[in-house]
Amino acid sequence: MIRTRHAIYLTQADDRILRRLAKERNQSRSAVVRKLLQTYKYIENLKEIEANNKIISGYLKEFTHIGTNINQIAYHLNANIIRHEEAKTDLEKSIIELIKKIEELSEKVKTLKIEINVEHTKTPSKVEEREDDGRAEI
Repeated sequence: MIRTRHAIYLTQADDRILRRLAKERNQSRSAVVRKLLQTYKYIENLKEIEANNKIISGYLKEFTHIGTNINQIAYHLNANIIRHEEAKTDLEKSIIELIKKIEELSEKVKTLKIEINVEHTKTPSKVEEREDDGRAEI
């Protein structure tokens, strides 16, 4: 890993925040800034996960509707409200629809796999941390 040195200018308030974060985490200010930059990489992944969750939620809602239909068919079969042949046909249609929805969900889940490749950042040694103290450079 090639390291480059950058000087950034912070307001006094920003510098206090950075110092407080570094102290709370027992890390150098540089390490805190590097970790903050790493979190930016997760934003797109989180957006994609949220979109996938909405899709899965829609499928679960559809499965609930199909399950309700199957329960109603079973009720009618048990109550002899409709003819056996009609109920059998409705049940078969509902089961075929359920199988199709399951296959669609299975295919969609295969495309939802997200790989998160985040490079590990090395935490500076105590010597590097001492060298950083007293300077606003990172």
